[in-house]
Amino acid sequence: MSDIAPMDRDLLAIAYRPARWDPRLRRALVLLAGLWIAGTAGIHWIEGWSVWKSFFFTLITLSTVGYTEYGLSPRGEVFAALIMIGGIAAASYCLTQIAGSIATRAMHPERKAMQQIRRLRGHHIICGAGSMGRRVIDRLESQGEVVVAIETDGDTADRLRERGLIVLRGDATADAVLHQAGIERAASVAAVTASDAVNAMICLTARALAGDLRIVARAHSVESETKLTRAGAQTVICPTIYGGDGIAEYMARPDVARVMFERDGADTATANPMRIIEVVIEEGSAQAGSTIGDFADAHPTVTVVACRPVCGAIEMKPDADRVLATGDSVMVAGLVTDLGVFRGTRAAA
Repeated sequence: MSDIAPMDRDLLAIAYRPARWDPRLRRALVLLAGLWIAGTAGIHWIEGWSVWKSFFFTLITLSTVGYTEYGLSPRGEVFAALIMIGGIAAASYCLTQIAGSIATRAMHPERKAMQQIRRLRGHHIICGAGSMGRRVIDRLESQGEVVVAIETDGDTADRLRERGLIVLRGDATADAVLHQAGIERAASVAAVTASDAVNAMICLTARALAGDLRIVARAHSVESETKLTRAGAQTVICPTIYGGDGIAEYMARPDVARVMFERDGADTATANPMRIIEVVIEEGSAQAGSTIGDFADAHPTVTVVACRPVCGAIEMKPDADRVLATGDSVMVAGLVTDLGVFRGTRAAA
């Protein structure tokens, strides 16, 4: 592990540390319990009282409630004074340890993130939370997806945590950090940092750790697309190309562009009425064994635009008599309100 940065090494230690009580709290509780047992045994031996009476007397002494009605002997009074002093000292120690534990948790927010990530499966890992990364996060969240963000900048990570997001602060090119993000159980990884070189390294690392993982990368320059593909990304997105195409659409076919990309100038992540979603044919569903035509008849308000078999390439405008098998995916287009019947699907546009 000599190639892991110090910050990443610390996070790895946190990630693989078993969940347990803070040792300082445990010591404080042991101290209180020991003082209680010692007080009960001492009063029982000095005064000759029953165990229960000695136990109860120790309780009210430690809590400083009072004990004048018990009629202690001189030796008992001395011992009770020692119990009371010990109780005050133990209470102060406990409060100090609790405050220290709370401060430690506030200084290591990654611990909470680790606990959340351990329970995740099928989530999406976003490497880089800059302007592009935040847009990706917003879009995925609007579709009900679970996101884990990896960011090197502390201020950016803190702002995302304030929104309730699961955020790791670290270098996404490091094996340790991607392990912390649960890459073995993730559905996809997006490399969207401000550097093509860093994105390529993220793709290489992610592909080595999870061979079947879906990897999407951002390319700042068109020339980097081939390199990112070689590094392991199945899909490479170049904002220059997408932005240029969008501008061209607005210039040549503004009405079509408005239908597909916006509604009255509103944010497409929440207001766009049109969507294309992927519907996976689950095992045992009524659609398994049916045809594309049967699927279209069952959902007349949406349009089937493509189909992807379990093993094979995407088929655009599939024939109506094509039989659907378990695991096949059907891409359908329609209004958001009409697509609501397909729950648990993946939005594509």
